[in-house]
Amino acid sequence: MTIRSLTVALMSGVALAAVQLPAVAATDFIAKQAAGEASSSGLIGTKIQNSAGENIGDVNYLVLDASGNVTTVVIGVGGFLGVGEKNVGVPFKSVTRTDDSNGNPVFKLEASKEELANAPAYEWSEKGSAQKAADSTTGTVKEKTEGMTRADEPAPSSTGASTGTAGEAKPDATPPAKSE
Repeated sequence: MTIRSLTVALMSGVALAAVQLPAVAATDFIAKQAAGEASSSGLIGTKIQNSAGENIGDVNYLVLDASGNVTTVVIGVGGFLGVGEKNVGVPFKSVTRTDDSNGNPVFKLEASKEELANAPAYEWSEKGSAQKAADSTTGTVKEKTEGMTRADEPAPSSTGASTGTAGEAKPDATPPAKSE
């Protein structure tokens, strides 16, 4: 059929062929977590211990492959309260999940603090939420606090005045000398 005859057929209302669309499969819904399953958010922050029972890090991220299987555990090691911490990746199959004496999940890994400290830092190939979070933890304290106001200081206003009690504006000036 030529373009001219196709155009004529369409303009005259002649149906060329009925198109059968494939049936859409119904979505399966899961109403309840199965026994033995764990949510990823419930595992983030889980302590990593070695065979000696030393805490050697904690779970910062779980990395999934294209099929949705966990392949890598990214462990935060070193630092203090997250400052100066380094992310180290280990294969998921190298950790074993168990519970501590209080029933909290713990991962066991055959590694020392020194081995993890000397391991290469985990590098992200995607610019997903994990990398954005990692980017937000870099930089100096000065860079992160520039423009911030201490909690015990009034916030700067655009008028150059700070707020006193009951919302009245007070000019920014040195306080008056006490009178006797």
